[in-house]
Amino acid sequence: MSRESEAVLSGAVAGLAGGVVAAVITQFAVEPAIEAAIAFENTMAHAAGEEHAHGEVISRGVQSTVGVLTSVGLFGAAIGIFIAIAAYALGRLIPELTPRMRAVTATALAFLSGFLVPFLVYPSNPPAVGSEASLASRTAMYYAMVAISLIAMMAAVAFARALSRRIGWWNASLSALGAYLVVVIALATLLPTRTELNGNVAEIPEGFPAATLADFRAGSLLVAGAMYAVILVALPAVTGMLTRRGERKRMRLQDDRVPTLIGA
Repeated sequence: MSRESEAVLSGAVAGLAGGVVAAVITQFAVEPAIEAAIAFENTMAHAAGEEHAHGEVISRGVQSTVGVLTSVGLFGAAIGIFIAIAAYALGRLIPELTPRMRAVTATALAFLSGFLVPFLVYPSNPPAVGSEASLASRTAMYYAMVAISLIAMMAAVAFARALSRRIGWWNASLSALGAYLVVVIALATLLPTRTELNGNVAEIPEGFPAATLADFRAGSLLVAGAMYAVILVALPAVTGMLTRRGERKRMRLQDDRVPTLIGA
């Protein structure tokens, strides 16, 4: 197995582990807020004389258990592969970094640029918050912010690598981080706000419990943090295990070739 294949496999395993942990945490950190938001939505529809129908093909119970485990697990695997590839690229870019430091650095940068910054610009919302008509545009703007943040972070890493030859890694890293923040903040101000995406209508409906919104967003942050934390711990361990296994296999192949060479 090549080094690249080992990186992808280790990332998938670590990410899947992180996804499973995140799915478990979702059950008590996020699902109660979702249930409260759905109850509010149904109450408001009933008060307006409407019969609110979600048109569920899959029951809510399946969605909140098997659905969450499957979706979050696969999402974690994808994130793990991305982080593992980033760590491999860091190793090529900065050979002096140890495998563990590559994993730690890649995970921290991925969490910051791939989740935290976009989350702060466009925080996640439970059901009943935000109009259904603006769902597509809100989703598009969120992923646009993710793309902007990731590209800016990759540019910042390259900038730090070039700058390190002159001022050292510590100063170069701080300068690159500052440049990254300036760029993403400037570009975020150019993107439409949530209110604008909702047609200048209040995103949070009147009477929606503030505690439910706060619990949902805090829970979302906790779930993401737990997933990235598991990846941070699991990735170096899995990578090391696969590397040692590959080295033993290569050594056995070399040992098997020695008698053949002697006999020849």
